[in-house]
Amino acid sequence: MVRGLWTNRAGGGWFMSECAVPLGGFARVRAVVAVLAGVAMLGACSGSEDQQDPTPSSARAPSSRSVVDTGSSPSAPSPSPSRTLTADEQAAVKAYLAFTRAVYTAERAPGPQNLSLLKRYSIDPELGSVTDFLTKLQLAGLVVRGTPPASRVHVIGYAPKANPFPAVSLVDCPTVSTTWRPYYKASGKPGKVVQGKAKPPYASRATVVLFKGVWKVRTVKTNRNKTCSPA
Repeated sequence: MVRGLWTNRAGGGWFMSECAVPLGGFARVRAVVAVLAGVAMLGACSGSEDQQDPTPSSARAPSSRSVVDTGSSPSAPSPSPSRTLTADEQAAVKAYLAFTRAVYTAERAPGPQNLSLLKRYSIDPELGSVTDFLTKLQLAGLVVRGTPPASRVHVIGYAPKANPFPAVSLVDCPTVSTTWRPYYKASGKPGKVVQGKAKPPYASRATVVLFKGVWKVRTVKTNRNKTCSPA
């Protein structure tokens, strides 16, 4: 059995930080799961916050409007004294929230059956990052149980003429869930969870693009070095 310490993958997600494998039989699995400490989350995410925001500074919005994922349709954001989101921004937020829920669903039962749903809401490089992460969960014999974090999203930029795709940039500072954690599927025993350098939640910056007429998540970068606060 592969054992190790796990920490949140996205703002509320997690990854493996170390593992110990019995001699004889799981060398390949160990090689796979040992690199999870470098895998970025949604859950998740695919990099660090240090990378540059692809939205041009001239196209970024001077203010934003927050959206809390209640599990229902996010098409009508909560009232805010700041500007109203455009139709494209609302569609991008809706796509991001749908993608996040799809990732949580996939983490409950990692496997190739999740690919079609993930493709509906994401493209590479984020699609590849998430599917790679789920494959490693499956190889490690892990599933995730409990109540997942709820997204708290605000739009920080809109670039309708961005190359190669129109893009919306947003930040998600999710709630913290004490029950959303990995378990070994075979034994039902929980994986050991450790926090990052700062206490959760962690902010995830996402880029959602208009790809072939459909808004899809392209990148998600999470900063685990700082605790975030919702906008």
